Amino acid sequence: MDKRSIIAEVAKHTILKKWEINLLVDPLLETIIKALERGEEVHINNFGKFTLKYHKPKETLHPKTRQRIQIPEKVSIVFTQTRMFKPTDEAIEALRKQADK
Repeated sequence: MDKRSIIAEVAKHTILKKWEINLLVDPLLETIIKALERGEEVHINNFGKFTLKYHKPKETLHPKTRQRIQIPEKVSIVFTQTRMFKPTDEAIEALRKQADK
C-alpha cells in the first residue's frame, strides 16, 4: 500500500477530502522524519515505535572475488510494533507465499 492508497482509504472513513488528508499526512511524515534526524524516538500509541539503529563499519569478503571490502557505517530506521498489533491469518499466509517464491 502506498501513500496515495492510504489517503484514499482514510477518505472513505471520514468526511475529509483526499487533498485535505494529504495536507495532514505530509506534515505528519515530515515531523516523524525530523524527530528521527534529531535522534529522538517516535512513539505512536497502539501502533508502534520508530527508532534509529547505528551499524558500525565492517570489513568482509566479497562472495565472488574473495577480496576484502569495507562496508561503510550506516544508520537505519527500526520499527517496533505494539503488542496490540497482530497480523491476520490471511496476512501471514500471504507472507508465506512470498517467501516460497
